[in-house]
Amino acid sequence: LHTLAKHGGAAPGDARAPKPVRLEWDHGADVRSDISAAHAASTAFFGNVTSRVSFFQDYGAAEIKRLGVSPDAFAQMAMQLAFYKQFGYNVATYESNSTRRFLHGRTETVRSTSIDSVAFC
Repeated sequence: LHTLAKHGGAAPGDARAPKPVRLEWDHGADVRSDISAAHAASTAFFGNVTSRVSFFQDYGAAEIKRLGVSPDAFAQMAMQLAFYKQFGYNVATYESNSTRRFLHGRTETVRSTSIDSVAFC
C-alpha cells in the first residue's frame, strides 16, 4: 500500500508506475569461481540422465476412477513402485498442489510417501 500511495496509486503494470531498473551484480572472483564449479557439476550430473517416454494405452483415468481410485494417487503409486523395483528401497516423494482457490492461495507440497505406500511397494 505504501508503494501504491507513493506513486499516486499506480498499480503494477500501470503506466504511472516507475519503470523497472536492471540490477547489475558485481561478484568477486571467489563467487564467480563457485558459480562456474556449480555449473560444471550440474552439467556433468544432468548429462548422465537417460529419459524414455512410454505410452500406456490399455486404460486411462476413466477406468481408474471407475475402480474408485484417484488417477493422481494411481500415478503417484506407480512412480513409487517403479522406483522401488529399480533401486530396492523407498524414498520420500512429493508433488505440487495448487491452493489458488483459497485466500492467498499458492503452491503447496504434498508428501505422498506414507507407511501404506511403502507397504504397497
